[in-house]
Amino acid sequence: MIVRICLSDPLTFGVKENLTRGEILKIMKVIGVKTLPNFLSKQKGLLPQQNSLPSTKKVMEVLQKFKCIFPDFPVDLLLRKR
Repeated sequence: MIVRICLSDPLTFGVKENLTRGEILKIMKVIGVKTLPNFLSKQKGLLPQQNSLPSTKKVMEVLQKFKCIFPDFPVDLLLRKR
């Protein structure tokens, strides 16, 4: 989902626009998510889906790390409503 946000609609989610593939891969590595370059190509045409991520411990850790990089990132938009 984070890759989709970076590629398709970064400003809506508080992410710097025009991230290169290399920057996206570096960010994913920093937050602890293994990503292959061909995965970016597959995600490029897909739109991010709001309220689609479960509130598991691992998901919350990854989203908080991403929020440290992009403080305006609205974590609650991506989490499923209970």
